[in-house]
Amino acid sequence: MNQSEKKCTQIVEAAIAEFLERGFLGASMDRISDHANVSKRTVYNHFESKEILFSKISDQLAERVLSKISISYNPDASIRDELLRLGWAQGELALDPDMMRMARMVLGEATRDKDFVWVMSHKMSFEKSITAFFAAAAEHNQLNIEDPYEAGEQFCGMIKSRAFYPQLFGSPLATREDLMRYVEDAVEMFLARYGVVDGKASAVSAA
Repeated sequence: MNQSEKKCTQIVEAAIAEFLERGFLGASMDRISDHANVSKRTVYNHFESKEILFSKISDQLAERVLSKISISYNPDASIRDELLRLGWAQGELALDPDMMRMARMVLGEATRDKDFVWVMSHKMSFEKSITAFFAAAAEHNQLNIEDPYEAGEQFCGMIKSRAFYPQLFGSPLATREDLMRYVEDAVEMFLARYGVVDGKASAVSAA
């Protein structure tokens, strides 16, 4: 990392702290430069405005989320292993303190600006990859699913309800052991509902 990249990182870290503490409207580029230990000119050399700085941080969050959870279905693996892999990718985001700080920062702005919610929902839109995952599993007769989108929402919701949303609102970060338990629980419940045994739907799914 060269000197310019190092300063950019310092600015972003200082900005996240400032936005978390004061929100977007109350945040000050002066305080950000002070906390980053760089001149105000340096801040503006990297980011022309507070809006651009906030947008850059939001983009980083979206990129990190999408890079983690964009998973393709592997028909050569067992469906249980594939669900465990997908579930871990979903929940692992909540193990990263920096990731959760950024998510809280974005949430704070989302409650103020409805247009921002729309923009972020498109930046972080991973429904296509999740839906494609479950559609592929159904096509390979590994899951008895009629609506892959709904199934994806259900599966991800079971994990996020224990390993993302509580932490987003201030609960302690989950441990890796906690997360594995949450994911395994979600997989077992999901397979009980949508699983296929010897080419037939599970008892719950067929009911």
